[in-house]
Amino acid sequence: MIKKISVKNFRSLKDTEINLEALNIFVGQNDAGKSNILKALNLFFNGQSDFSNRFDFESDFCKFAAKVNRKAAEIVIRLEIQPPASYSLTKPHTTVFWEKRWRRSGPHSDQIKYPNGDPIQDLSRVNAWARKFRYRYVPAVKGQDYFQSLLQDLHDTLLITVSAQIKQAAANFVKTIQEHTADVSTEINSLLRLDSQINMPPDLRVLFGTLDFQTKKNAEDISLQKRGDGIKSRHIPIILKFLCEAESKHQEKGTPKITNVWGYEEPENSLELSKTFELAENFLAYSKRIQMLVTSHSPGFYAAAQDAAKPNGKTRLFYVEYDDADNSTKHVDKTTIPNELDASMGLLPLVAPYVDKKQNELSAIFANKLSQQVIPELAICVEGPSDVNILTKALEQFGPKLYSLIKAQKVKFLLNPQGSGHTYVKQMTLGRAYALNAKFRTAAIFDKDLGAIQSKKEVDADSKVEKSKLSGSTITLSLEKPPHLNVANLSFYFAIEEIIKIETWKYAETKGWLEPRPDISKFCNVRFGATETAISVLTKAGLKPENQIYVSHQVELHSKEAFAKHIGKLSNSDAKIQLEYLDKICQKLEDFFA
Repeated sequence: MIKKISVKNFRSLKDTEINLEALNIFVGQNDAGKSNILKALNLFFNGQSDFSNRFDFESDFCKFAAKVNRKAAEIVIRLEIQPPASYSLTKPHTTVFWEKRWRRSGPHSDQIKYPNGDPIQDLSRVNAWARKFRYRYVPAVKGQDYFQSLLQDLHDTLLITVSAQIKQAAANFVKTIQEHTADVSTEINSLLRLDSQINMPPDLRVLFGTLDFQTKKNAEDISLQKRGDGIKSRHIPIILKFLCEAESKHQEKGTPKITNVWGYEEPENSLELSKTFELAENFLAYSKRIQMLVTSHSPGFYAAAQDAAKPNGKTRLFYVEYDDADNSTKHVDKTTIPNELDASMGLLPLVAPYVDKKQNELSAIFANKLSQQVIPELAICVEGPSDVNILTKALEQFGPKLYSLIKAQKVKFLLNPQGSGHTYVKQMTLGRAYALNAKFRTAAIFDKDLGAIQSKKEVDADSKVEKSKLSGSTITLSLEKPPHLNVANLSFYFAIEEIIKIETWKYAETKGWLEPRPDISKFCNVRFGATETAISVLTKAGLKPENQIYVSHQVELHSKEAFAKHIGKLSNSDAKIQLEYLDKICQKLEDFFA
């Protein structure tokens, strides 16, 4: 493990010394200064100051370095490293210094010594162990060239771990190609008198650099290269972790243990803010086995770092700033200082208005509910009164335990009597998640129309709701599409009434509870031309004639109550038939409150 890094005259690091831990977070508005520690380590271990760029003394030497007469200008990087406990060092030493120097002519010296300057014997295991450090540098811009390099690293690791299998797979691949191109080889032999066959290149690194990940989205294969930068970047630490574990697992017996160190720039790039908190937790877990130096602007990382550092965590948090008076970069240890970075990072003024607005909205919701004194601990949030009648009857058939709890007033429905729809369900679910009441259990049921789909997405993306779900306090459900609306690959945007079977709809038609659907495009994403109708297109796609009424008509707004009351009066045997497609959601609700 690297305990301390000292850098002289590398870029903005004129004379810098930093004590390190398992996870080190560098934050601040000085981007170049933050990354220079990571780049210095890349130079130290890999001979590159930037990704894919070789060291260049003229550009990498600090412009403000102090000039010393009769002494060559040089960059000095020194690490204090701690070998494993099993490595015996000369007492009282527990660490060793590893120092490298660069001059205009290139690398100048490379020495491992005790802190007092005494040399370490050439045959010492410490020398061999130090040379097994593996430093992986991840640049802020993670372009295709970086992914190619990462996949080539994967080749190198597999060549060590499963070399025979890789060679056999390559041989089988080539054999198949040669069989199908035999005519080409025959004609070349005949005309040129050369025995020539297609074969694999001797170095498969280039081939590995062209490989790709295939990702699934709605059952379709999509190249990772075609996905967003955020999804691509989330693959990187997982691949790096695999490389570290594979190398360690397949080390030759008796060889020094590999020490893995990551230098990771801006891992939050291209990620939604909530995802940075998840990634920070992943990094904290990885740092138990991999030493990590991370630069970041994100509160997801610096907040996680400060939390993990208390009381005796192995995490350090540094604020990086440029000292104009001294023309050098300073690293201020903020590990044990209460979180004051939001303001200095420029985040607080930006986020505060949104936080205040959301807090006011939630406070208003609960102030209203407190005044009505209807805040049940166990609640099902629904979009309107008709949902209550239909779900109650369905639960009587398919969720008898939950039905008993509802009848005993132990579980209550939450709704706006005027039927405020998905907006109400969203607000109540958020409000209860933010209330931080450990006794609250909330089930939210959204219709499957476009507005409800969006509201559910917003609720599911909220960090408090995510935590509430993990603790088992919240569940969010969407109505499931019934079989009579399964037409080709079309999407339908429906409410609870459209789940009820056709016999009830035919009865509703006789009672005058239905009306022509004014805009079929809001119910189904079907496309049709000027000479076609939506019904005719849907029928060709597989909509059964008897089910056309679901598309052509809808339950009239003021008749929803009558429709729901009719459901409530059905006999149990008829209800089981008519409400069959609510069986699954009833089971989920009963399991949640069980």
